[in-house]
Amino acid sequence: MLLASPSAKLRTCPSTKLRTGLAVPGPVVNFRVFSVAAAFAGVVLGLSAQAAEDCPRADLLEPAAQTISDSRPTLVWQPLPGVSRYRLRLQSRVPEGEIKAAIDTLVDGTQFTPPRPLADHRAVVKLLVTVACDAPPSLDTGRRIFIDTGLSCRMAPLELDEGTGLWSWPQVSGAVGYDVYRYAMPDGRLLSREETPRPTSFSIDSAVVVAVRARCANGYSDWKLAP
Repeated sequence: MLLASPSAKLRTCPSTKLRTGLAVPGPVVNFRVFSVAAAFAGVVLGLSAQAAEDCPRADLLEPAAQTISDSRPTLVWQPLPGVSRYRLRLQSRVPEGEIKAAIDTLVDGTQFTPPRPLADHRAVVKLLVTVACDAPPSLDTGRRIFIDTGLSCRMAPLELDEGTGLWSWPQVSGAVGYDVYRYAMPDGRLLSREETPRPTSFSIDSAVVVAVRARCANGYSDWKLAP
């Protein structure tokens, strides 16, 4: 490793002339400084690779969806050969930035349910499951799950019937009705809003966007758009 000596100094020239003839001040940095930085980066990359090799991770099986409505989801992961104890780390952060929950624990088996809710309403959860090692990979390299407790039911994508040119959607389990919004394409202006107790079909022109969501007993589904 090439190190900069204590006496190494930055050499600065008074100006660097551009083709326009303007003078712009700028330093000329001793190459030895870059050598130290490059060597340090190499050490960091080497340690990261070593951590991944010494601390293999387990793939998360459940929840499979990226967005869920359960604030205390049961986490299930793929078992690793010959491993019976795992290290689970997670961090739940609300949109305002506050950390709602932070867990670092050893688990015997391949599933875990948080003892307390990870969100009051919405949160982003970073999650990583590895073998029971002392130096696991960064939590930022793990799985991300979005929690939105308002999503008490889920909409399937809107479907276009090529033969009739009509859009529709399938019945949503647990839905008590549906909200249908129409917006102007150029400026997003709300054109109309209606409620329907059951799925219906509709046609739209190129200047309109239609958004549909299900109304459920304890909240709403996510929005689905057409086109």
